[in-house]
Amino acid sequence: MKFPKTREEAIAKGSKYYSTGVPCKNGHLSLRYTSRGQCKSCTTKASRKRRGLTYKESDGQEKHPIEYSKDDFLNDYYGDVL
Repeated sequence: MKFPKTREEAIAKGSKYYSTGVPCKNGHLSLRYTSRGQCKSCTTKASRKRRGLTYKESDGQEKHPIEYSKDDFLNDYYGDVL
């Protein structure tokens, strides 16, 4: 499936995602959400980190849950505002 190349095109077409072909600030070449322009990989990674979920590495071995404290969550969510 081909995705729009810009956020404006995605909004006009009503697409949930778009792809710029440019890496995000964390180096992911992933789709971006049209609603907020966020990288899908970054959003997924942050969500899994907040929930402390495990995930499988490429060799099939399960990694340990990521420890994530309330302070870490607040810092990630609010940034330097607090």
